[in-house]
Amino acid sequence: MAEANDGRTPQRMRISVIGLGYIGSVTCASLARKGHDVLAVDANPYRLSTVAAGCSPVAEPGLDEELGRQTAAGRIAVASDIRQAVAGTDLSIVAVGTPAQDDGSISLDEVRSALEEVGVGIGAKASPHVVVLRSTVPPGASQDVAIPLLERFSGRRLGSGLEYQIHPEFLRAGTALADFENPPLILIGERDGASAPVLRQLYSGAKAQIRTTSYKTAEAAKLLSNVFHAVKVTFANEAGAALAGIGLDANEAFDLLCADSVLNISSKYLRPGFAFGGSCLPKDLSAFLHLAERGGVATPFLASLPEANRAVVDRALELINPQPNASIVLFGLAFKPGTDDVRGSPFATLAAELVAKGCKVAIVDPLVRHAWAAGPKGLPAEYRHFAGLLADDVGSALAAAETVILGHATLEDLDVLNAGLRDKFVVDLATYPQLALNPGPAYRGLCW
Repeated sequence: MAEANDGRTPQRMRISVIGLGYIGSVTCASLARKGHDVLAVDANPYRLSTVAAGCSPVAEPGLDEELGRQTAAGRIAVASDIRQAVAGTDLSIVAVGTPAQDDGSISLDEVRSALEEVGVGIGAKASPHVVVLRSTVPPGASQDVAIPLLERFSGRRLGSGLEYQIHPEFLRAGTALADFENPPLILIGERDGASAPVLRQLYSGAKAQIRTTSYKTAEAAKLLSNVFHAVKVTFANEAGAALAGIGLDANEAFDLLCADSVLNISSKYLRPGFAFGGSCLPKDLSAFLHLAERGGVATPFLASLPEANRAVVDRALELINPQPNASIVLFGLAFKPGTDDVRGSPFATLAAELVAKGCKVAIVDPLVRHAWAAGPKGLPAEYRHFAGLLADDVGSALAAAETVILGHATLEDLDVLNAGLRDKFVVDLATYPQLALNPGPAYRGLCW
């Protein structure tokens, strides 16, 4: 179901946002910017103190500044108690983590814990309450897990002082604030066609249509969206490598492919480059495959995506041809430019492989270095060994290296690179047109 927005100014609301990771932090800043009173909730003291100080706990362009403005204006406050937050607000947006489990399925542990507390809070107040789940969950989670938990712990029935919607997010790291302001899609899963008036008010005046559907379909659409992104990235990389194998410029060929915006849908993600990563695409692809396996449906192409994605890393290793004690500088550790998120990063995988082969590796990634400045103690165990590889000075790291791997680099780093690459062996995983080098004997790329 699709509907147009009426363009009216949204009514000021009291909203609690539970979970101050990437989605929660962006949601807090964006809702406060719209004039709402936001209570930011998290059990992590670092996240709470960071937001309370008007700073962002995650790297996202413009988020520090926006949180600073809204906190100074008094529109954002913080709390660690979910029940207390529910008591003081009319709408709760749950944006906690849903990590992958060993079998590929999505863990709902944090969702369960948060919703139990929300339910208790609702049961302790007299006024009605709306709960919105933004976390990515498998199809059926709302009906089978979320709603039963809320009803059990609140003592209310859905539609009787308790409303619930699933509201998947479509925010991209690096452009999340703009995406929230002008979303590509506003998707609401609801119990019927009129159960989400409060949530609709949040988007009054937005250019995008509001699409409403069942809980299960909305949950599936989010997973399907990320699976499709994974398909597009893998297709571009695999086809680009095949074209390069017969002597064609894959980038020019893909430019022509993407010129057709009618049949080829969109040019987003359709650029040959390095492997996909992050906290969403690998996890949601894994979750989708788990669902197919559980239903007894064979998915040979989709099941091949992780292997195909790994093959991109292997091709990069073949181009690099690492030797023991080789001195290498890798530009980029986060899974993509503009973020400090190393979860599922193919660049982290590449760095680990190089270290395992006995190479001396330095890593240039200013956002990750800043995020990890407090030291490796608070990092997950699988990332701690990278902390000692992060370079403080780009020029020195470049000068000491024999091989330069370009994953992603800042504009400032590109100036240093243009001045210092002449005598280096360069493997470009991203195709930087700003580089002053012409492809030659000491310059390699994945798709040409």
